[in-house]
Amino acid sequence: MLKNILFLLFLISGSSCIFSQNNISTKQQAPPITITDWIANVPNDKNLNHKYIVLEFWATWCAPCLKNVPHLNDLQNIFRENKELYFVSITNEEVVKVKKLLERVHFESIVVSDIKSQTQIVYGDGKRGITRLPLTILIGKDGYIKWIGTASQLNEFVLEDFLNDRLFTEQKTIYKDDKQIFNSLYKKKSESSLSMLMYLAKNDSIDYYLDIQESPKYNYQIKSAPRISKLSLLSAVTLKDIMLSLGYKHNQIIIKPKDTLKTYDVLYKNSNFNPEALSKLEQEILSYTGFKKNSDFGVISIKEITIENTKLLPKTKVETTSTLKLGKNKSIFYKYTIEKLVGALNKNTNYYYHFNSKNTNYYDFEIDFSSERTITESLLKCGFSIKDSKTKTKVYTFQKN
Repeated sequence: MLKNILFLLFLISGSSCIFSQNNISTKQQAPPITITDWIANVPNDKNLNHKYIVLEFWATWCAPCLKNVPHLNDLQNIFRENKELYFVSITNEEVVKVKKLLERVHFESIVVSDIKSQTQIVYGDGKRGITRLPLTILIGKDGYIKWIGTASQLNEFVLEDFLNDRLFTEQKTIYKDDKQIFNSLYKKKSESSLSMLMYLAKNDSIDYYLDIQESPKYNYQIKSAPRISKLSLLSAVTLKDIMLSLGYKHNQIIIKPKDTLKTYDVLYKNSNFNPEALSKLEQEILSYTGFKKNSDFGVISIKEITIENTKLLPKTKVETTSTLKLGKNKSIFYKYTIEKLVGALNKNTNYYYHFNSKNTNYYDFEIDFSSERTITESLLKCGFSIKDSKTKTKVYTFQKN
C-alpha cells in the first residue's frame, strides 16, 4: 500500500448499530442465508457456517450499491489471505440480468442471488424484504450479527476488529494528552505512520491534527497526486505534489527554486473539512517548508472542448446524479451536464479542460482515465472534439524564503 504516495481515505465508524432494518439488530443470531443461484467467484466451500461473513445486499438498479463495489473490492484484496472471511454480495434478481451487469462492473466478492427473496425478507422488515439499499451486515463465526451499516462506512479497521472478535467491546479511548500519545507513536519509526493513522481514525474526539516533516525516502516521478481528504497520509511527496493534492493544476504551479529532491511526510486530519480548512492547511505547510505563495496572471495550455456531433451525446437514462467506478481507471458520470463533466476532468487529471458554450442538458458520460489518449477517445465517442489551446489564468509561484 505504501508507494510513492500513500493515501488513505475512509469514513470513521465504530462498532455500534448505525443502520437498522426492522427485523434484525446486533448481538442477535443471524437469520439463515438462502441462496438459489451462485453466480460469480463461487468458492469451493459453499458452507457459510463458521465463517466470517461480509453480507452485502445490493441490486443492479441501485446506483449507491454499484458505487460501493470498488471499495468492497479493495477491502477484499486487503484481507484476501484470510480464507475464513467471505464477502458475499446478494441480490434477488434473475441470473441473466446480474450476469449482464457483471460484464461491465467487476466484483471480487462472491455474487449470489435469492430469487425467492427469503433472505431479503428475514434480514428486512419480515414481510416485503429490505426496505433500504445498500445494506451491509457483518456476521461472526459464531453466527451472531456483529455490525450493521453500509459499505461506505466499512473500513479495514472495522474489519480488523471484526476478525479479532472485538466489535462487541467498547473501543473509544480518551487520552488526557493526545499530543503525547502521537509523539510516542512517532518515535516508532517502523510503524509510525500507520499507527498514528489508526489512532486518528479510531478517536473521533480529535477534530484536527497536522504533522509534516522531511521524509528520508526518495520520491520518484509520479503521474498524479491524490486529493487531501478528512484523513490523509502523504508519504515522500514534494511541495508540488502537496499543492496538487490541494487542487492546483500542474500548469498553474511554479516552484522557485525547483524543490525536486526534498520530500515530506504529511499526516492530516480535519473533521470539519471545507475550503477554509484547506486554506489553513496550505498556510501551515508553507510555513513549515519555508515557501511563500504569490499569484499572477499568465498564459497556460488548455484543452478546449466543443460539441462536434450532437447525435453522439449520451442522453441520461437515470433520475439522480452519481458516479460509478468501473475498475481502476474507468468511471461513468450519470446525469452530468457538460460543465460538470469538465469539472470532474479537471479534478481527476493533470490537464486543464475548458467548455465555452452553454448546454444545460443532462448526459451519462463514460470516461477512461488511463491516459491522455484514452480520455480523448472517450470524449470523441461522446460527440466532442478536443483542441489544444492557450488561455490567460492565474498562475501560482511558490518562492523559497
